[in-house]
Amino acid sequence: MSSFCRALCLSIFAGLYGMAAAAQSLPSVPGPDIDDLNLPENTLRAIASNPEQAMRNAITALYTFSNDGVINQAKLSAFGLRAQAQARTAQLSGIFVHDLDGDFTASAAEVETLRSILPTRELGALISLISSADKDLDGALSQAEIQEYVNLNQRGRASER
Repeated sequence: MSSFCRALCLSIFAGLYGMAAAAQSLPSVPGPDIDDLNLPENTLRAIASNPEQAMRNAITALYTFSNDGVINQAKLSAFGLRAQAQARTAQLSGIFVHDLDGDFTASAAEVETLRSILPTRELGALISLISSADKDLDGALSQAEIQEYVNLNQRGRASER
């Protein structure tokens, strides 16, 4: 489990247990010291300045990762895979907005048509995309080229983490 996930789980558990202990008069159980969690300084300041809001944020974070309030490695992995799928979808939509005939490619004719209507910035992005992804240098993007481009970018993002 990554250090971020560990810190998140520990802080959520410590906060929720503390809240439950106070509400139910449970015996206090020593949890991880807040300084041992290696949280960013701004997070520590937010917790110190408004613990109730920090608790609400922790609960929201908990339910962001799991709709039943249970966090485990499988759910964290599923959350990460979904984030990758969302990034891939955003990338594909940025490519397929140029697919005028709906055949899941960006043909040379489509690119030529778009040259006459796209604003300069979008045209530059399209030309950059074609130059990056067009492996056979035909001025178009085939389904295979689009898939390879998206997969390479996904792997590149994963290695940056």
